[in-house]
Amino acid sequence: MESLVQLYMLLAIFCLLLFQSFREIFSNHYLKILLVLLFFISGIKMLTEAGWLAPNPLIYLSGNTAVFLFIPGVYLYLRDQVYRKHISSQDWQHLMPGVSYCMAFVLFCFLSSRIDPSQLDILNENSTTHKPLLYFIMFGYGVTGWYLILVLKIIKEKYSVQKKNELVPATSMYSGKEQEPIPQRSVEVVTGSMYVSEERASKLDIVIKDYLEEHKPFLKHGYSLKQLAEETRIPLHLLSAFINKHYKVNFNDFINEYRVNYCKVKILNDEWKYKKLEAIAEESGFSNRNTFTAAFKRVTGINPSEFLKTIKDQQAA
Repeated sequence: MESLVQLYMLLAIFCLLLFQSFREIFSNHYLKILLVLLFFISGIKMLTEAGWLAPNPLIYLSGNTAVFLFIPGVYLYLRDQVYRKHISSQDWQHLMPGVSYCMAFVLFCFLSSRIDPSQLDILNENSTTHKPLLYFIMFGYGVTGWYLILVLKIIKEKYSVQKKNELVPATSMYSGKEQEPIPQRSVEVVTGSMYVSEERASKLDIVIKDYLEEHKPFLKHGYSLKQLAEETRIPLHLLSAFINKHYKVNFNDFINEYRVNYCKVKILNDEWKYKKLEAIAEESGFSNRNTFTAAFKRVTGINPSEFLKTIKDQQAA
């Protein structure tokens, strides 16, 4: 059991360092809680093995409960980063491993004087194979193994190569119904300007918006016009001219508007309570504070700090 938990912790540390910068880690309140749990678990383990902490039921109870909070906590954070599925009240079931452990500890330890509390330590591979305790250890293996699979699935999802765009026309993938691919011959170039029929413009608008709303590529830092063209399979020159003419903005302003709206949703979801505004902006795809502030004011008419103050005032009223 100890080896599996250690493997999960190492994988969790690797993912946190891979997904976020050090600045993001220390500015995110949720990540701080995970780090505190990690240091607490490791500290109890080291101090107990060194003999600096005398064996005590409360030590085992607190340390292992922290393990069962840390394990799902890492999964929930990575799920938010990859799938953008925020933690909500519906995720209460992820607390059940910790609650179940506490109940089992009380049942086996406090109600049975024949059992040594150290035998209930899931970080101790030398625990007894007494049948009731064996079931308890199997529970620990099951919980850790299940969340390990979920985390590996998230990593695979984040870094797997999507090849279906190469086989299916972009219009049929992102418009919600079968349509013909967009042929370049439907575009007429006149005196350096690009003109598109109303029907073709409507199809382009659907393809672009559906792709951005479904896949949210604007959350990537430095996302470029070329990347959007490749992913939607719209010719680069056509995409550039269409954004400039149809949306009346350049590509950077177009993408930043999606980022601002995404950032507003995160603020309205009360993420400002455990994250700094800079961290929310970075998660929304902005690479620096000046660009974020300028884009936010252009889209909303006010600075992000003023918007946040308005939200706080409304909640306090």
